[in-house]
Amino acid sequence: MAESLIYTDKYKYRPEDFEHIPLMRNDLEDFYQSLEGYLVNQTSESLYFLENRLQTLLFTIKHRKLEGFLTAITASDLEIYIGGLMDECND
Repeated sequence: MAESLIYTDKYKYRPEDFEHIPLMRNDLEDFYQSLEGYLVNQTSESLYFLENRLQTLLFTIKHRKLEGFLTAITASDLEIYIGGLMDECND
């Protein structure tokens, strides 16, 4: 599991806040780690890993919402926020 210390103040959603939700903490940490990696090294390989982590995280959000771990509002906010991060790195 990746250390989440660098994500505490930088991002709106902290992985630690999702500790009680299966896979959410790990998938959010993995996404942030891949995003940071892409911002440092903008190669097609790092973009591939970032997009892969994005799809995994979106899948997890969808299923945690369906299972009742996330409210529809929280899931939607997460999806919008993550989409915004992706838009920023593509500018």
